[in-house]
Amino acid sequence: MVVGGGPTGVELSAALGSYVERLRQHYGVKGRPVKIDLIEAAPRILPRMSEKASARVAARLKSLGVNIQVGKAVESETADEIMVSGKPIKSHTVIWTSGVANSPFYEANKDQFKFAPRGRVAVDQHMRAAKDVYVIGDNAATLYTGLAQTALHDAEFVAANFKREQRGLRPKEYKAVMPPVVVPVGENWAVFEWRKLRLYGFIGSLLRRAADFIGYNDMLPIGQALGVWHATMVVEDDYFASEGDVPAAK
Repeated sequence: MVVGGGPTGVELSAALGSYVERLRQHYGVKGRPVKIDLIEAAPRILPRMSEKASARVAARLKSLGVNIQVGKAVESETADEIMVSGKPIKSHTVIWTSGVANSPFYEANKDQFKFAPRGRVAVDQHMRAAKDVYVIGDNAATLYTGLAQTALHDAEFVAANFKREQRGLRPKEYKAVMPPVVVPVGENWAVFEWRKLRLYGFIGSLLRRAADFIGYNDMLPIGQALGVWHATMVVEDDYFASEGDVPAAK
């Protein structure tokens, strides 16, 4: 059970479907295949992307054997099952990808902040939650909050305004920037969307690989970034070839 039909949940459930099947075949595990369910509380998966992109990805997931359940919320969980919109579903393995909670600092000081409907901190046009208090990234209630690109944009915006104020200039007003989104959905297939541009399939996966390299290069020298990027290009089950002959399960 994968809870959360955003980019992380979609990528993980797609990868699990093909990878677990490889494991099952390699070790000769008989019986029915592993069942993978993707649960999303919104009416569709990838609710922040366009309906067209969401529909194409849903079709791709179904072709990989992923069962999609939308419009359903997880209410509780035990060691043996989870409760989904009043219905118990048996499962020993549940992976939560449905976002993150705000820092407990804000709840501990809730009388000092205003909150948006989903619990994030309300900020003004300069990203201020209170006098001389700025909130950015996942904790701030902005249009594209929850994305890494948005967090970086927020940090650069606030830093630039600090410099302007040091020079005696008026701070600029915050403008949300829609970042490009690329989501892998199984091997050599991804969806890329930015504004009205949408790409699917192998071309999308190439863009994802390029985005990965850019991300590594933001944190590492180019030589190390290339090494890490190349390592991720290796198929995950290549270790099968190096572990020697493994007897099939009976």
